[in-house]
Amino acid sequence: MESCSFTGHRPSRFVFQYNESHAACVALKSKLYHTIRALYLQKGIWQYFTGCALGADLWAGEAVLSLKEQYNMIKLICVVPFEGQDRNWSEPQRLRYSRLLANSNEVITLAKVARGGSAEQYYYARNRFLVDHADLLLAVYDKETHSRTGTGNTVRYAQGQGKPILFLNPNSLKLSYEATKTSSS
Repeated sequence: MESCSFTGHRPSRFVFQYNESHAACVALKSKLYHTIRALYLQKGIWQYFTGCALGADLWAGEAVLSLKEQYNMIKLICVVPFEGQDRNWSEPQRLRYSRLLANSNEVITLAKVARGGSAEQYYYARNRFLVDHADLLLAVYDKETHSRTGTGNTVRYAQGQGKPILFLNPNSLKLSYEATKTSSS
């Protein structure tokens, strides 16, 4: 395994919402950092893809950037669904996003402009790209929650593609692994 993509909920889906100084958010971000560090040190995963959305995507990307300072082999690839995805974000959110893009190794923008249709089609394409281009999916996701979210759809797509998934439960901070499913012939 060489590469890992991230998926996870937006801040509004967490108990702490947008309060990143809340103890639960601090603990989740710390667990995410240490999990990514362990993936690099123990599994040799050095290439990371983030979808650059608010919440888990952004936190994972920032954790990778922090780890790049210690381990120069680590690479961050930002996969942007369309130009201007940050258009309706607050100024501090846009600044974090810009720093993430500027400090990544590569930025892949899937659509130059979101024309026609809903933005959801671009998010869907981004999520499929993340799964298709990684050896492992790290999902900040409660497997017991069967909500219809982009994260849930991404997890189900990864399962359908036989991709291994490392789940980080955002409530308990427990990790669980779902290995690749192989079909019998």
